[in-house]
Amino acid sequence: MKYNLRTKKHNDITNVTDKYYDYKQHFNKNFGNDSIKIIIDKIQVKYQDIWYQNEDKTLFQMFSQLLSDEFHNIFTKGLFNIHDEVFKYFIDADNFYSYGDWYNAFYEVLSDAENKICGLNMVPRTTQFTQIIDKFDALHEIKLKQHLKNKIKFVKSAMVMAKVQHIRALHLYINRNYYKLFSFKTIPILKTIYNNRFKHMNDINTFIIPSGDFDKDRCDYLLLALKTFKKGPLGQCHFIGSVLNRLFCKDIALYICEFI
Repeated sequence: MKYNLRTKKHNDITNVTDKYYDYKQHFNKNFGNDSIKIIIDKIQVKYQDIWYQNEDKTLFQMFSQLLSDEFHNIFTKGLFNIHDEVFKYFIDADNFYSYGDWYNAFYEVLSDAENKICGLNMVPRTTQFTQIIDKFDALHEIKLKQHLKNKIKFVKSAMVMAKVQHIRALHLYINRNYYKLFSFKTIPILKTIYNNRFKHMNDINTFIIPSGDFDKDRCDYLLLALKTFKKGPLGQCHFIGSVLNRLFCKDIALYICEFI
């Protein structure tokens, strides 16, 4: 079976086969669930790799900030008669390689200082010692959890943008080729796509932009996507016009539309 397709601007008739203009197959291949899954999987791996490449630097910055903000508030100078140079060593972020190493080394220094005051190998530790070391460790755990949340947000925001770009590409394709691809065979899929655009617009306006997870450039693109979703053939007038364009020649179709 062959279709006679007319473009929006011209009345040229082009005979094409079903196979070439199987738009349902085209949509499924280029914009279907499988294509989305492939894109999202690639984006997830890509941005996880980007995060891991900079993770050591991020952890170092996080620990440096923690030392700057909290160290002197918790470890009062001279509390255990620790030499001033020892304190300077542990508050210097340049001596930080991993939190586990730092924590173990500092624990030993505090332990030695307490032993000099309370006696060697005192068990259990004094309440004061336990509270001090546990308080700093608890603050580090809080920072570490926030670090993990930032990672999840970093990857998730990239995946959301990939989905929006993919869906916008679909709508751009339809907006630019609507009068070429419209046929009675494609009506169901076109209706489905355009009905879903309201959900996409609501998600962007209600959840994505207000989340605060996106910088200015990404928010600008989200607004651009909204404009794309709002454009294109909407409502019964475009539908009727496309149907008439399939059933009659251009002049008759335009005359009927003008009459309606």
